[in-house]
This record gives sequence, structure tokens and C-alpha cells, in this order.
Amino acid sequence: MSNRNVTDTNNRARDDRDEVRLDDRDDREQRALPAVVRKRPLAPTYGNRPVGEDTVKFIESDLPNNRPVEVSHLSLVQSNLPKHRPVETSELKVVGTVAAYGARPVSASNLEVVETITLSGHRPVTANTLDITTSDWLPSNRPMASNDLGEDSNLMGYLD
Repeated sequence: MSNRNVTDTNNRARDDRDEVRLDDRDDREQRALPAVVRKRPLAPTYGNRPVGEDTVKFIESDLPNNRPVEVSHLSLVQSNLPKHRPVETSELKVVGTVAAYGARPVSASNLEVVETITLSGHRPVTANTLDITTSDWLPSNRPMASNDLGEDSNLMGYLD
């Protein structure tokens, strides 16, 4: 017999060196996979699912296999989306929509747009707020700026 762990018919782990008992939790379903030897204490459970102590509150659920449903503090609005998908309220101010690929929202922004590039799909070009230096050794005199951008909103205008 090899040194790897195996499970005998009494649902106990065997090893060449010693014998270790498996977790004997009540109401556990038989699994098709081999049993696992636990060497640390078990976490608290909700049904047969581990959860942290008093970190999650659950409500009663009619889901299959008694799946837990966490209490939510989301503020939702009515929607007619397919499959009853929820829509959460937010502080985002929508100023319009783009019809390409569905009605995508266009949100208000503090970016100062000076022009758009139409070659790649009407991408905005914003006013430069970075302290940029140029160098002759970069191809096409590409600009260089400091990595310190200050606020995150300064960077958001440059991300696609």
C-alpha cells in the first residue's frame, strides 16, 4: 500500500502511518468525490455552507437545496429588464444614451473635451491637466508625465 490517504468502507481515512478520523458533521450528503481529511477546526455553518461568525444575516428562502439568501440593503427601482434584473439607485447623472450596442448611458463628467477622434469611434480628447515633458529620444516626440497623478479622477479620463 502507498503512503497516500484512502477511505475505507466505514468512511474513515486510512494511511500507512496512522489512522485519522474524518469530519463527522450531521446531515452531510454522501459525495462522489473522495473524503478530505480536515486538520483544522471547521467554520460555523448555515445548513452545510461555511460562513463567518455573525458576519452575514440571512432571510428565509424557497430556493432549491435550502440555499441561503443574504439580507440586502440595496435601494432598488422598478424596471422592466429581462429576467427581473434589479436596478440599483445611484448618484450617477445620466445626460443621454448611445444607441450603439443597445441604449448605453452617457454620464455627466467634469472632463473638458477639446475634440474627438473619429478614426477609432468618436473617442474624446480631453484638455491636458498633466505636467508633461517632451524628449527628443522618444518616437514621434511622445510625451512623458509623472506617475503621481493626484486624484483618481485625473486618471479616469485617460482610461478606455
